[in-house]
Amino acid sequence: MNTETVRERIIRLIAKMREVTVDRGATPAEAANFAAKAAEWIEKHQIDEAELRAREQDTLSPETEVCQNFLRTGKKVFNPGMTQVVNALALGMCCKCVLLRQTNEAVYGIVGDMIDADYVCQVATTLVPALQMSARLEGAEHGYEKAGLIRWTNQYLTGAGQEIRQRLDQDRKNRSATKEYQSRLLNRDVANGGTCTALAVITGETLAVAKREAVAEAFKELYPHTRKTQSRVEYNHTAHECGREAGKRIGLHVAIE
Repeated sequence: MNTETVRERIIRLIAKMREVTVDRGATPAEAANFAAKAAEWIEKHQIDEAELRAREQDTLSPETEVCQNFLRTGKKVFNPGMTQVVNALALGMCCKCVLLRQTNEAVYGIVGDMIDADYVCQVATTLVPALQMSARLEGAEHGYEKAGLIRWTNQYLTGAGQEIRQRLDQDRKNRSATKEYQSRLLNRDVANGGTCTALAVITGETLAVAKREAVAEAFKELYPHTRKTQSRVEYNHTAHECGREAGKRIGLHVAIE
């Protein structure tokens, strides 16, 4: 019995196309052609990177190999708005984020599953500049400049971060609900005398629980003594809501290198 949906089949084919690389024996031309076709399908069908990775992880054990990535800012101090977006990505991907200072530079430490931590860092480097640009443009339209525009931007990114985390959480829950529903149908057919083998489905939520536990344990060993900090940012309802709307629209898929 084939319970694969059209979208799942598209995701499976995209994953296969992305496996055609020079490292795996393809010629540079073949690899480029498959990469371009995969990118075209991702854009056409609005496939998130999280969906592609979820398919790969569904075949894996819930055991999590935790690592730490460092996201460098090139600045001496942390930007409150950027911190909200990076932390939202980290939490949405079952990672933990810590603020560090290395050689007088503000650095984000991302602790999590290797693929998830890579995703957070790579998406953040694209997402934050795009959101900052949108925030500055919309802030200027509302008449803000200089310090006022900086405060607007921070509130804008804070709102965007909230939506980004909700999207990542909801996408995972939706995929889990679909797989659980398909599993119930399959098991029901087996109980009614079908010839298929019943499956114990590992869903995205199952993996998320295992990841969070592993990440929390590793994070505690790496940073046994941490403290929470709060930035004194003036709340701006309009900027916050504009940021939330931007967080609903902005793309969250990116190729992991």
